[in-house]
Amino acid sequence: RDLGIPDTVALLEFGAIEERRVDLANHLKVEPLVVQRWTSMADLLRIPDLDAQSAEVLEAAGVRTVTSLSESSPVALVGRLFEVNEKLRLTPGDLPSVEQMERWIGLAGVLPQVVEDL
Repeated sequence: RDLGIPDTVALLEFGAIEERRVDLANHLKVEPLVVQRWTSMADLLRIPDLDAQSAEVLEAAGVRTVTSLSESSPVALVGRLFEVNEKLRLTPGDLPSVEQMERWIGLAGVLPQVVEDL
């Protein structure tokens, strides 16, 4: 917040450019990959009804942007989420169903691309 980034919308706008992500990481004294993951999750959170836990699991499964989500197979992606969650134990709750994933993929397809280089 001290840097003028009060929420995920501002983080996404700021983090859309790699140079700024590196600057933020240096300022916060974290690895640039940490800020890249935050930016990725902020991008995914633009999808209605997609929560932070789902964004974290999607990011861990290699889905970095709404654009990459829009190009995914719902069945394959749900399977990948189960594999990743089994390995990393990111969420004790339910993972999205194929139907939910189809909905998110459809919504992702109509959102503008904000970040290109994650």
